[in-house]
Amino acid sequence: MEPREALRELEKAMPADAMVSTDIGNICSVSNSYLRFTKPGSFFAAMAFGNCGYAFPAAMGAKMGAPERPAIAYVGDGAWGMSLNEILTCVREDIPAIAVVFNNGQWGAEKKNQVDFYNNRFQGTNLANPSFAELSKTMGAEGIKVTKPEEVGAALKTLIASGRPGVLEIMVSRPWLIHSEEMLCPSQLDTWKSTKVMSKMYIYKCFS
Repeated sequence: MEPREALRELEKAMPADAMVSTDIGNICSVSNSYLRFTKPGSFFAAMAFGNCGYAFPAAMGAKMGAPERPAIAYVGDGAWGMSLNEILTCVREDIPAIAVVFNNGQWGAEKKNQVDFYNNRFQGTNLANPSFAELSKTMGAEGIKVTKPEEVGAALKTLIASGRPGVLEIMVSRPWLIHSEEMLCPSQLDTWKSTKVMSKMYIYKCFS
């Protein structure tokens, strides 16, 4: 599925009192526009600090500070490699934090630099991942893998209701190089036409 499809389904299923942390990377950066909060102490984002692997430990801390509220981390598959071991900590210490892992088999932000500056010579940015959902279950936590947008919301609700730590692994497509005018949201199209700063760019489809 497209990343924005997944983000929209997560937004619709997100509990009103949820605490959400977001990591760095392309999808997680876009995800910040798909989150809505009405309570303070709900949003924990790496933003420009750039601390890769931050989101899940942040969600763990949030859950310990407010155990009555769901704690959910948005993580790309590259960053997840830096913090997935903390699932063991969650199982051992009974911290029911949830990781939403976007699996597209790449370090997306770094790969874009190799497109822009190194003529598509990819080094160390394509990932051959295991099933993170199955790995989570091996560690003693919950794990659900989804491949269709209509599966996302129910899977998130199931993991939260379990009261246990777990991983929601979402299989998403990779962004690709195309003409911006074909893919920009309507609200962005006029700006792009007026400036014409670049003829091509990496973007995601908009499903708003």
